[in-house]
Amino acid sequence: MHRPSFLISCALAIVTLSGAARAETPSGPYGQISGGGNAPRELDFGETTEPVGFESAGVGMLSLGYATLLGWRPEVEIAFRRNEAENIGGTEEARTGMANLWYDFRAPAFAPRLRPYLGAGIGSAEIDVDLRDESGAQRSLDDTASAYQAGAGLSYDATRNLVLSLGYRYLETDEIRFAGTPGTPPSALEPGTPGTPAVDEHYRTDSVLAGLRYVFGGREQRPVAAAPAPAEVAALETVVLRPVNFQFDRAELTEPSKQTLDEIAARLAGRPDLKVTIQGYTDDRGTEQYNEQLGERRAQAVRDYLASKGIPAGNVEIASGGEAQPVADNATPEGRAHNRRAEVRTPENGAQNMRIIIKGPTEESVEAAEEQ
Repeated sequence: MHRPSFLISCALAIVTLSGAARAETPSGPYGQISGGGNAPRELDFGETTEPVGFESAGVGMLSLGYATLLGWRPEVEIAFRRNEAENIGGTEEARTGMANLWYDFRAPAFAPRLRPYLGAGIGSAEIDVDLRDESGAQRSLDDTASAYQAGAGLSYDATRNLVLSLGYRYLETDEIRFAGTPGTPPSALEPGTPGTPAVDEHYRTDSVLAGLRYVFGGREQRPVAAAPAPAEVAALETVVLRPVNFQFDRAELTEPSKQTLDEIAARLAGRPDLKVTIQGYTDDRGTEQYNEQLGERRAQAVRDYLASKGIPAGNVEIASGGEAQPVADNATPEGRAHNRRAEVRTPENGAQNMRIIIKGPTEESVEAAEEQ
């Protein structure tokens, strides 16, 4: 596989796949540090020697890039790889500078923070090989060549700014020429005579990397059309709800109760999005069955009054609590007056742009309900 055609093939694969899945990714400039394992392929120094293998070791990497809203991530990267030679003494080092282009795919529905990515890069690699043959002769070989890489992996949005990644890279260079050094004795690793080129070879390596990326500015999603604001209700409205009280064994509203309901109706008028429930209650005198019915009549009286003020009947439900849930002591006339009541309730989430405040009954409402 020749390097330019290898890189073009990777780029075409990314463009083809990106047409089927667009990403929603953190957007903005970022910095990333990565580290992991590196396993270079053997180097073949010619027909007169056995290929030299290298032990797997580590790789360190620093990247700077920019994540776009469309999923593309252009990036520059520097990396360092170092491996020990097998069977003979020596090391192989590779220092690379790459310009990469990655593509983050849309996160799957079952894992909304997990996104696969795919990409490729092109750059330069400086390769240093320092070997010692069986006779003890040391050989230092180095060259710089064009480098190409491709990779894939998974990213995980851990927080608003931090992204974790796990991926694979394959790196390969153009031919690197290990040249002879004048004055160095011939050895099994350098065919020919000192001062002449020893061998042309490609540096190839596989790497597995774990990375930590910091996105400056936090997470942004692809812009979408903003929902229109509700007409004429943009300002926050405050609605105060109070219970109203009833005289003993009666379901008719007192004048102070009507004044309270007038204030409530004025706030609820024109708000078809707000549903309310009227709950009627009694004191503990009388049978439980009778009090259940009396509580319902009191709730019905409140609904009828609100309907007369323009509140749609379909927006108001009624229920009876009977003598349950007293708010005061039924042993005193004042306590029983508090318990003979009807409460106006709204769902917990209320309505958009509306703040609901629950207060106690007015003093006038309680006094009008006290026993004569």
